[in-house]
Amino acid sequence: MKNLLLIIFSLCLQTALAQNTKIHGKVINPTSDSCALSALQMVPNSGYFQVKELASVPLGEDGTFLISIELDSSVSGILQVCNESTNVLLAPGDDIYVTLNSKMFDETVSYSGKGADKNNHVARIMLMNEGAIAKMPSMKGISDTAEVRKAVYQAYANYKDVLQDYVANDLPGKQFAKSQLAEMESMVDYQIGDLVKNQRLSERNIGQVLAFSGIDILGKKVKSSSFKGKVTVLDFWASWCGPCKAEMPSLKELEAKYGADVNFLGIAVWDKEEDWKHASTKFGLEHSIFIDKKGLEQFEALELTSIPRYVVLDKDGEVVDPNAPRPSSGDLQEYFQ
Repeated sequence: MKNLLLIIFSLCLQTALAQNTKIHGKVINPTSDSCALSALQMVPNSGYFQVKELASVPLGEDGTFLISIELDSSVSGILQVCNESTNVLLAPGDDIYVTLNSKMFDETVSYSGKGADKNNHVARIMLMNEGAIAKMPSMKGISDTAEVRKAVYQAYANYKDVLQDYVANDLPGKQFAKSQLAEMESMVDYQIGDLVKNQRLSERNIGQVLAFSGIDILGKKVKSSSFKGKVTVLDFWASWCGPCKAEMPSLKELEAKYGADVNFLGIAVWDKEEDWKHASTKFGLEHSIFIDKKGLEQFEALELTSIPRYVVLDKDGEVVDPNAPRPSSGDLQEYFQ
């Protein structure tokens, strides 16, 4: 949903002369040692968006950071820190200071400085959007589209009220709120489509053996049958994918704790082989394989269109969850019990 909103943001971007643009600030209770700024870009001739990293910087010992880039046009960005992400709108010449507490990430994001107002309002709207998603009821057993739509609208009710308040009271985020109200139907359709897709994925995959093969860093062929006997977590990722890399520390923590009983297998897709090798070494991935374009046919039933994506297999190689939680969610380990 965050990606959908970013795509909407891009509709009203304005071109300007190149200027130095800064986003800096302080992270309270940091759980990582770096942060990154990325932006969504359309993949040529694909119809899909990919996340391109614009900058990556270390966090200071006191949790401070500074990202400085040259922009000649506005950017709908993603600030990634502490295995979480938040949306930022950057215009050439902005000098934004952000503070946040990693223990209550979305709830504590706050901006000051040039360009802060729009981002504070975006942060509030995004938080409301996340709250609406959290209220989404289970759609298991519901096949009637009208019932699904009704349930989604109920979950979005408070979010819609907030957007209407922005318009009625002429708040600084009024124009953005108007665009969101105009896109409400599309957002609902997106959510319904996502839920319906998950139902379809479950029906097509759960209980089915997922057989596949790829090559390891040494160029040797690796088959999925080699991982039978343990629960296996498949991590579909790419070296250019910011959110994928943001999940790596959490994934490594799970591997350190459960690795004796669980296989953690990184599967690089839509990537360059040399970039994958370099990134696999950098992240210390014990099990990492590369899949070329033709090899993606092996995952047709998973309808793989975006990453990161996590899939859990049981000890026999059968799919348990074709769209499992991210490592940073704290829910993935439920499958290891």
